[in-house]
Order: sequence, then structure tokens, then C-alpha cells
Amino acid sequence: MRDLVALAGFVAAVDVWRDRERSRIERWQQAAFYRLLSATACARAEALEPDITLTWRIVASLHENAPAEDGWAAYAVVAATKWNRLDEELERLTPPQREAARSLARYRLTELENALPSRQRPLPLPRTADISVLRQRYRHLEKLLEETVPQLDRLLFTLPGAR
Repeated sequence: MRDLVALAGFVAAVDVWRDRERSRIERWQQAAFYRLLSATACARAEALEPDITLTWRIVASLHENAPAEDGWAAYAVVAATKWNRLDEELERLTPPQREAARSLARYRLTELENALPSRQRPLPLPRTADISVLRQRYRHLEKLLEETVPQLDRLLFTLPGAR
């Protein structure tokens, strides 16, 4: 929000509407709302910011190069502590398969982070980030986006056959 005057006018309109028992919206309250919308749209246009939501940005970025079947192994890398079955699946992987899964998990987490606004992005993951670092980052992102992207795991790793 860049235009604090428009925001203050809208907040005042909402307060008056609420204090008047939410009976009806007056013309000046509508005008305050439209001024806020207009100011926000102008600010976004000046910043060359597209009119898409964070959820849409995340979905669009993770849709490309989705891992399909390989997603289960990458999911096992970051979320094995959630389900015993995943921990067992991770143990069954050969060292090269485990490394490929670790690399894929790191790649997908990095793709997700790049879709976030700069103020929400954590420091970049090193290429050699081990499984414990990836798990910690995954839990952080899952918590950060729990309301925005409730089924983040399915979007990150595609998880064919998941219910």
C-alpha cells in the first residue's frame, strides 16, 4: 500500500459503516473505496507489477518442469519425518537416486522461493545443501504459505496418485 491518504479514507469509511451498525454504504464511503482501488492500481502500474496474486505466481512457476514420478523421492527427502512410509522410501533409494532426489528437492524449493516477493525470500540455498537443511527450509516455506497454498507439497512435487 503506497497511498496512505486513500487507505486512511477507506479505513475511516469502514469504521463509520461499522459504528452505524452496518446498515448501508453511503456515497462517500463508496468513493473512499474507489479512491483506494484507483490509487492501488496506479501504484501497481507505475511499478510495472502485474495484476496477479502470490498464489497464481507460485502455481505458474511450479507448473513448469513439474517432476511427475520423480516427485515422490524428492518429497521423501524433505518430508520423511511426516510419514514413516516416506522415511522407508528414502532408505530404499540407492545413493545416486538419493542424490538425484536431493537435487530435485533443492531445485523445486529454489523455484518456489524465486516466486515469492523479495521481502519473503530467504537466503538462497547452497547447491550442496544437505537433507536436513532442505527439510528445515521446506518446513519454513510450508508454514509461511499455509494459508496461501494449503497443499504446497502436491504443487511442489506433483505427487502422482496422492489423495
